[in-house]
Amino acid sequence: MRPQAAAESLTQHLKEANNNVNYLERRIHELVNEKRAERGLQPLAWDERLAEIARYHSRDMAERNYFEHHSPEGEDFSARYQKFGYDASNRVGDVVYKGGENLFLNNLYESYTYNKETGEIYEYQFNTLDEIARTTVEGWMLSEGHRENMLMPHFRKEGIGVVITPEGKVYITENLA
Repeated sequence: MRPQAAAESLTQHLKEANNNVNYLERRIHELVNEKRAERGLQPLAWDERLAEIARYHSRDMAERNYFEHHSPEGEDFSARYQKFGYDASNRVGDVVYKGGENLFLNNLYESYTYNKETGEIYEYQFNTLDEIARTTVEGWMLSEGHRENMLMPHFRKEGIGVVITPEGKVYITENLA
């Protein structure tokens, strides 16, 4: 494949992925609920307002090229909930839980082949949206804090926000309440 053809292939995959970003968000949601069901936990309901907050954070990270729970100004998920007027309070006995957040940085492609002399990419090996969803949830399950958030029995709903950069980075935010 020529470098121009590789670039065209990336452009086409970006277009297809961005046209199906809602499918990717919902697929991640389904896989999270599968993990919860395996442990006898209630499924999380989809919450479009939480998804909006999650998309906001994924977009901010993608546009400003950072990957953190706190924005460069120090805004965390609870500040974002407040900014959007979202009350994530969930009372269990005498404890009030205020929500949670998981992040994952994935890629539209698994690898690429390039010319060692020129550095030009001439072929990409792309991930499917299902592979991106699966590896995201698997990544959360391998991280103690992320797994704990995902499997918290007191969380009842979630929203997933996905933003894909022109370079093929896939920023994923899961907001929980």
